[in-house]
Amino acid sequence: MTSLKHILLLLLSFSAMSFAVPVSYGMATSDTVKVVDLGVENPYSAIVVSRGCRSEYIKQDSLIDKNLPQDSLLSMVYGNVPSPDSADIYRGWSQSCQQYSSKRFREGWQLIGVAAVSAALGVTLTFVVDYEHLGTAILGRTFGIASLLTLVPFSFTWGTSSISGSSKQKEQGERYMEKAEQYKDRYKISVAPAINLREPGGGLLVQLGF
Repeated sequence: MTSLKHILLLLLSFSAMSFAVPVSYGMATSDTVKVVDLGVENPYSAIVVSRGCRSEYIKQDSLIDKNLPQDSLLSMVYGNVPSPDSADIYRGWSQSCQQYSSKRFREGWQLIGVAAVSAALGVTLTFVVDYEHLGTAILGRTFGIASLLTLVPFSFTWGTSSISGSSKQKEQGERYMEKAEQYKDRYKISVAPAINLREPGGGLLVQLGF
């Protein structure tokens, strides 16, 4: 029984290490574009766009050079020059990042809660309960050990990963919002009258500013 306790403690310690070095799964957390093959049956390629904390596949009508630099691929998707609706686009991406970040944060802590309950149940069934019958002892300890060896590490690892990913998505959302503020006034048209004293009668002019 002592050896079993040592093994279980070692596994739980390994699970705790995953909190110190979390791994992010799932959603995108940066603007990236890359070319992928769609398979032998489809001779064309597609570009994978990661933006707004989501990834999308965009099929192309012609073959794309896989050796194109990242900047060229980005310009194919985003355009070389920001458009008049850039602020709205970035603001929408920011909101989607915030939504995904909040969702993953909640899910992460829910999984950690499941891991804590499973750990308590597993320890209780394995080490605390004094079984009167051999059959119930085998059943209870088997369930307890299985919980400690599988459910606890799995739930804890994915929970910490989700929390880590939510933090990165929140930061990406903040970067998108900064870009939205940057482009907000770039294309605003203003009409300002100006008086030219050199012209007879004052010479009212109209200036357009971008």
